[in-house]
Amino acid sequence: MRPLIPQQTQEFSNLLSELEEKDIKTLREMIHVELDRRAKIVAISFRQGEKVWFKEKHGSIIHGTVTKIGIKNIVVKPDAGILTWRVHSSFLNRE
Repeated sequence: MRPLIPQQTQEFSNLLSELEEKDIKTLREMIHVELDRRAKIVAISFRQGEKVWFKEKHGSIIHGTVTKIGIKNIVVKPDAGILTWRVHSSFLNRE
């Protein structure tokens, strides 16, 4: 995968502006399916017992251990605290 360069981004924007609403909705669904597919691939790359970290919504970094792996989300038991976190796989980083 490679990022779009500014010229490609502009070309893509121009193409979008020419599409009908139903075609844009179809594209949106295709993008959603692709993002789900990628999230599942990332999720299955983690293992129970693996040490991970993530930033919670207020910016604090939480370190913990993977306790359960779902389809797209992973349950993490923090090193400090008694609650568990259900975290989307794209937000997790390996230690």
